[in-house]
Amino acid sequence: MNIATLSNASNNAAAGLLLLLLLAGSSVPAYADGPVWQRAEAISAASHPQRMTELRKLFDLARTGQNDELSAAFLALESESDWPDPAKDHLLFTFTVGLGDLRPNSVSKDILEYLSHYQAKTLVPHEDHANAAVPLFNIRAAAVGVAHGWGRLLAQDRALELLNQDLGQPTIEAWLSAYINASSWERAGFVDALDVATPEQLEQLKLSAFQRVGMADYGAIAGRTAILQGDVEAIALLLVDGHGTVIAAALDAARRHFSTSDQAWLLRLAVSEAPAPHAAIAIAKLSPQLRVDPDTQLLLLAQLGHVQLGAAAALALSADHAEATRTALAAVAQGDNHLAATRANMALELSALNIASIPPASLSEAGSN
Repeated sequence: MNIATLSNASNNAAAGLLLLLLLAGSSVPAYADGPVWQRAEAISAASHPQRMTELRKLFDLARTGQNDELSAAFLALESESDWPDPAKDHLLFTFTVGLGDLRPNSVSKDILEYLSHYQAKTLVPHEDHANAAVPLFNIRAAAVGVAHGWGRLLAQDRALELLNQDLGQPTIEAWLSAYINASSWERAGFVDALDVATPEQLEQLKLSAFQRVGMADYGAIAGRTAILQGDVEAIALLLVDGHGTVIAAALDAARRHFSTSDQAWLLRLAVSEAPAPHAAIAIAKLSPQLRVDPDTQLLLLAQLGHVQLGAAAALALSADHAEATRTALAAVAQGDNHLAATRANMALELSALNIASIPPASLSEAGSN
């Protein structure tokens, strides 16, 4: 029996068990195709004196491309009577996770398919739902993660290969087309490739991506190229005209790479010109670095009465424990604008909860600002 046959047999058995459970009206979780262990007992049984020796053998086979021998080793492990199920699962899980450190496609598609469809033998009660059984070692999830990681690395290589062709609009359009047609993890590889692109390549990609900035699929490219070039005005354009799904990531990067003065400018522009959902994201992402900026604090205080931005402003102000900020919030709370006063009170209440969990030394430092 080869590994593909074993994988198919395992899948057929799981499907048959699921059908029997449905017909019987059983309350046992559909995933539970074996005995359910107590977690502590399973963890104890997962250790085996030959584990590291066998693990080295598996990795030696993987590194040298001996897929048939690797398949035979898996089959032999299945029939090992002196290995308890937790030890078998632990060995395969550790091996699968380790594949992610090897070069892409170090093992054959059949090997990865076997691991991604492996039926875990060691089931334990879910930590939050005792009636549900889950794998102690989720080999399937680890295998899918390896496949996605390898796909990302291969996509990065492909993206760089495309960029290293004759630089021109046809090359840029081909690169963007390949990106759009890629899976989500492959797209991440294309974005990774931007980190080693030349300034000329970045500029052309940025210009082409920003021509489509209103389309969500191009936002990650637009944002990443702008960050790498330190183009704060391009990030401002993304804030105003871009798609919300990529704005948070772009602002996270801006927070790490842009000066506080550029961040303050972006925040002011977002509040005044960007759609309210984008402005709320900007308040959440940028305000923590700008707490000592009095203009930013005034800007946030002014938003408390804003129907769409007031809650975001209140949450941002609640994290500022400086005495001057709390005094300003108390003044708004006593004002005539009911909505602003409600948000100010909310910020003060949240601040009080936060203050109770802050070490006295840190609180003294915040109060002195």
